[in-house]
Amino acid sequence: MKSTIYTCILALIMMSCEKGPTGDVGPVGAKGATGNAGANSTVAGQQGATGATGATGAVGQKGITGPTGTDGVSNLTITDWKKVVWRYQATNGSTNVFVGEILVPEITQGVLDKGFIQLYSRINSTNTGADELPQGIIRTVSNSTGTYSFQNNGSSLGKVSIIHSSTLTSPKETIISNLNSLSIEMRTSILVSK
Repeated sequence: MKSTIYTCILALIMMSCEKGPTGDVGPVGAKGATGNAGANSTVAGQQGATGATGATGAVGQKGITGPTGTDGVSNLTITDWKKVVWRYQATNGSTNVFVGEILVPEITQGVLDKGFIQLYSRINSTNTGADELPQGIIRTVSNSTGTYSFQNNGSSLGKVSIIHSSTLTSPKETIISNLNSLSIEMRTSILVSK
C-alpha cells in the first residue's frame, strides 16, 4: 500500500513539472586576460615563382662630349727584322772595309729631312735580344770563324748600313761568307716630326 502511495505521489509530481518559458539572457562576464604570444616559425615558406620581366626602360640621354685628348705618336714606324747583306767596300791601307745593308723603303727624303732613325741589331734571332746601335758605338761578335766588330754607318735614302773593318789577310769572299754566318739582323724605328 505504501508503494502505491509513493507511486501516486511521484505521478503527481511529474505531471505538475512542466517546462516553463526560457528566461532572459544574463549579463556578459568580464573579459579574460590575454594569453601568451605563440612562438615565431623558423621555417621559411616556399619561394614564389619568378615574376615576369618588366618592360625595357627609356633610352637615356646622350652624355656630353669629353675634351679632346692630346696627340699621340702617330708618326712612328717600326720596321721588320731583316738579315744584313754584306759586300766589300774598299781597302784603306792594310784594312779592308765591308758594308752590311738592309733595305728600308720607309726611309724617304722626308724622313731624312725631318725624322729620327734609331737602328737595332740582333745576332741569331732565336737566341739573343735586340741591342740599340747608335752611331759611334762598336759592337763585337765572335763565332767559330773569328771575332768581328761592326758599327752603325748611318742611314741613306731607302737603307741603313753597318761597317766592319778587317785586317785579316783572308780572301774578301771568305770574310763576307764569315760575316753572313753571323746572321746579323737589323730593324729601325722611324719618328717623323709634324
